[in-house]
Amino acid sequence: MNHRLTVDNPYCRPASDPLRAGASARQRRPAAQLLGAVLAAVVLVALALWMYVVRDQTMTLRMMTAGPLVGGGLLTIWTLVVHRLVCGDRWEALGLRTDRWWVECGLGVALAALLLAIHYGLGPALNRLFPPQPPPPELIELFGGVSRSPVLLALWLGPVVWIGVAGFEELWRVHLLRRLWLVLPGRAGRWAVIFVSAALVAGVHLYQPPAIMLSIGLLSLVQGFYFLATGRFWSMVVAHALYDSFQVVLIVHALRAGGMG
Repeated sequence: MNHRLTVDNPYCRPASDPLRAGASARQRRPAAQLLGAVLAAVVLVALALWMYVVRDQTMTLRMMTAGPLVGGGLLTIWTLVVHRLVCGDRWEALGLRTDRWWVECGLGVALAALLLAIHYGLGPALNRLFPPQPPPPELIELFGGVSRSPVLLALWLGPVVWIGVAGFEELWRVHLLRRLWLVLPGRAGRWAVIFVSAALVAGVHLYQPPAIMLSIGLLSLVQGFYFLATGRFWSMVVAHALYDSFQVVLIVHALRAGGMG
């Protein structure tokens, strides 16, 4: 019985691209890909546990700003190391290369518009099912400080959102999808993996209100199916960053107008 990974169409990335030519026999086994998925999942669970812990502690604005940026940067490196050294995979399988940035940016803007439309379109229905709750005090403190400081606002709309949040989270997503798609290469398996990854992303946001958690899960489904269909990573980062930046701007505007806190 052959336990090595096979692919059905090497030109259909990222679900069925082969591993890099230099991958070892061990890396070509499904166990190595499952290990890579577990190492990615552990990171997300650790982040969720950390959020539960720090919610009961006093967090400074510096910590809440530097945390996503430094943590996201380090975890990005970790994910890339696992992708290459543990799983023996190619960078192209994550969509990390592109020769048409204007295409990626245009698709990212369109995808961001779709995500925002889903979020605000389903918002009233989700709020009827789950009555809105006041935002956590730490978020009010964080964005209150951001609304008063142009420097902090620039940091959040720049490196924090683009690198610490969107960059890391989308890299984590495509890494996990790629690992499990190699283990479950059939169409049903690929779709199941997308739902599992979306459920995992939603689950680690249990500290947030149910409506937000469900919305995050639905948006994760869209991102997963988009990556399956296109294999494009950078447009996902653009969409995620624009989506989050729009939310930050709305919160800051509401705080400055006296609508929160």
